Amino acid sequence: AAGTRGGVIGAASAAAADPTATLRLEGQVIDTDEQPVAGAMVALSTIPPRTVRSEADGTFVFTGLPARAFSVAATLDDRLGGPSFVTLTARTEPVILRMRRGATVEILAFDVQTTRPLANVSIELREPVPTQVATGPRGVARLRAVAPGRHRLLLTAAGYAPAVSWFQTSDQPGAVESHVVGL
Repeated sequence: AAGTRGGVIGAASAAAADPTATLRLEGQVIDTDEQPVAGAMVALSTIPPRTVRSEADGTFVFTGLPARAFSVAATLDDRLGGPSFVTLTARTEPVILRMRRGATVEILAFDVQTTRPLANVSIELREPVPTQVATGPRGVARLRAVAPGRHRLLLTAAGYAPAVSWFQTSDQPGAVESHVVGL
């Protein structure tokens, strides 16, 4: 992973973007048996957010970072690691992200006037790892590897005003939870 620079997810104005600097954040993604996890999506709370994939030995690196606080998290399938909060300096130690099963959240989007399910609703969850899914013909979408806690969703669909919805997930590994949102 040495020298790999994270990709950009989403859009942010150039004025609000983090300045390019000289620091780097290194780490490793491991499983519950402390074995490396290859191919995990690792997200860093830069502006705009950046992501990299963990290497075969579980390592990852983000370069060109300024000295400030960041959150870093990883997902792979139904597992997540973090989020961990790091204040980055020239002496910051590598971050270890321990993967565990996260919650699955089933989201039902419906039309508030007709009460019918809505297909093709774009649903965005930004933390801890930026994730975007769309509802199917029955108005249902699934978010996997969701961390415990309170989360904000942004829902958009053609012909409807954007909707923001908050939901809470438990800390029970592998829980399947439901959330209903009207547009």
